[in-house]
This record gives sequence, structure tokens and C-alpha cells, in this order.
Amino acid sequence: MKNDNVKFIIVQILFFGILSLPEISNAATPVDPLANAKTKGVLDYLYTLPSLSSNRIISGQYTENRSGSSATSCSGSASCDDISIIYNAAGKYVGFMGLDWTFSNLSNQSVIDYWNAGGLIQVGTHIYNPATGGDAWDTTSVDINRLTQSGTTENTRLTNFLNGVAAHLSALQTAGVVVFFRPLHEMNGSWFWWSSLGQTHYKTLWVYVYNYMTTTKGLHNLLWVWSPNGYLDSGWYPGNNYVDVVSVDLYGVLAPGAVSGYSSLTTTYGGKPFFLGEWGVCSGGLYESGCSRQDISSFITAVKNNMPRTVAWLAWNNIYSMAYHTGVSTILSDPWVITRDEIPKFNGVDTQAPAPPTGLTVK
Repeated sequence: MKNDNVKFIIVQILFFGILSLPEISNAATPVDPLANAKTKGVLDYLYTLPSLSSNRIISGQYTENRSGSSATSCSGSASCDDISIIYNAAGKYVGFMGLDWTFSNLSNQSVIDYWNAGGLIQVGTHIYNPATGGDAWDTTSVDINRLTQSGTTENTRLTNFLNGVAAHLSALQTAGVVVFFRPLHEMNGSWFWWSSLGQTHYKTLWVYVYNYMTTTKGLHNLLWVWSPNGYLDSGWYPGNNYVDVVSVDLYGVLAPGAVSGYSSLTTTYGGKPFFLGEWGVCSGGLYESGCSRQDISSFITAVKNNMPRTVAWLAWNNIYSMAYHTGVSTILSDPWVITRDEIPKFNGVDTQAPAPPTGLTVK
């Protein structure tokens, strides 16, 4: 009888203890097995969002300083970047700050400051063509074997470029910043050299870059974002073991319907979190002209209705930016939308104390 009582008590403890535990998705594990605790925490947060009734889509904006830009008037402000313009218009900071270190003028400290104020960070990069040294839009053919073979000109150019990006990412890792890293995007288009590799060799390159940044460079603060153009093109997908977040770049759409492949998020893509990695109401390829300012407030309603599993979007800069158009206050005030002050404290810093808008302008 005594043994039976002990067993009964143990069963009660286990049963009620299990009931009291928070629900944790066993899928929320970064693809990097050495990812640090903050990186794991951020990814776990993303997995919780689709089941919430509010605060479930993180707002985001790529930023650049705009001195002299014809796209957006700064009205004499000392701070002239997209995120600060949005803050001045809507009184709220977007949750995600996006940038690209191929041509960004933001300092590491500006990124650290945004993280410390409660924001999340997404970094893209336009890797130069390793065969010629030309930019990412130089579609000259690249030999995948030479590209991934140590000592070749192609490999040296590639690793030199990655080393430059890694220097930034390492500084952020030291500062405790988690980075959504988004390389080799829009691979299913025709405008970047990595597109001309074809699907098989593209995936080989993705895995090479992943291994180089995590193993060779020791970066364990990264969440890996794969982002085709226009739709989820599974033929280019590197696989669930190398991607943390699946996303789509979407241009020329004010009120998007469900993108092709969206229905396969829980099957082909293993239930990974889904982003709109870049978004712009204007058609792609336009820069300082060709797109009039318009009310973009219908964007968030369409995303809620047609792609409710979306957990973040980042508007591109220039004429694609939310800073260029109207309706941003409506978007950021929507109950589903998460702004910077509503993101959990992954870094132990009080997110209720926003950094001033001028914090982004220092190079």
C-alpha cells in the first residue's frame, strides 16, 4: 500500500506539472546546432505567433539614410532614414530593421542600438560575382567546383566577401544581437549570378555559405532566411536542415493574395515561420521614379485574410518604403501588427524606452 501511495503521488506531480508547462513547439530549433540561447529564444517566439489572436505579425522596414533623395522629403530633419521617417509619421518604430551590408551606410553600433531598444534585425547581402569581381547583377557564369574549392580565384573572392560580412556579424554576436541572415535571395529570378548556377548548384552554394559562416567563422547568432522571388519555388529550396525561415519577395502588389506555395508551408517547408522578406507596392526595377505615392493601408488586411501564417514583413527602401507612402499609421496600429515596443525582451534591455530617431544616422 505504501508503494502504491508513493506511485500515486509521483503520477500526480508529473501529470499536473506537465499541465502547467508552457506550450513549446518541438520544431523551434535553429538549424545551427550550436546556436546560442538568444537565437533559440527568438526563433521560438516566431513559432508562437500564428496561434495568437493579436500581436502576431512583426512590422519591418529596410532602412537607408536619404539625404538629398528625391523619393522622400526630409523637411530639414537631422534624421533622414526610413525607420525614423515612419516613427515621425506614426509614433511607432517597426519591429524589424532590415539592411544590406553590400551598400548600407549603417554602423554596427546603429544596429546594436536598435536591438538594445527591443527591435529585431534582418541582414541581406548582394555577393559580388566571384568569377569576374563584378557586382551581384553580373550574371557571368560561375563554375561551382572552382567556387567551392579552396585556393581558386573564385573561392578566394567569395570567402573574402563573406569575411567582410562576417566581421559585422561577429561584432553583433559579441554585442548579443541575433541576426536573421538572408543571403542568395531571389534565386529563381534571372538578375543575380547565383540564379545562373541552376537549382542543384545553387543549393550546393547555400550549404557552403552556411558551413563557412557557422563553422569556419564561428557565427552562432544567425537565423537563416531563404527568400525566392514572387512565390515559394521549392525546386531551389536547400532543405529543412539549412533554413530557419522561409520567405518571399513580393513587389507590385498593394493587397496580396496567397502566394503560390503558401499552402505547402506545413508540408514541403516543415512548418517553418513565413516572412515577406521584401515587399513593395511598386513594381520591381523602379527606383527614384515611376511610382506615385499611394495609400498602402489595405496591405495588412490582405495579409491577414490571405496569408495569416505570415509572422513578419519587411518593406524595401526608396520608393518601396512605407516611409514613401501613406497609410502607415493604420498598418502599425492594426491589432495583429507588432511594433518594436511589443517585442519580448530577448536582450534584457527595457524595450519601453525607445532610442531617439537620430540613432540610425551615424556611420
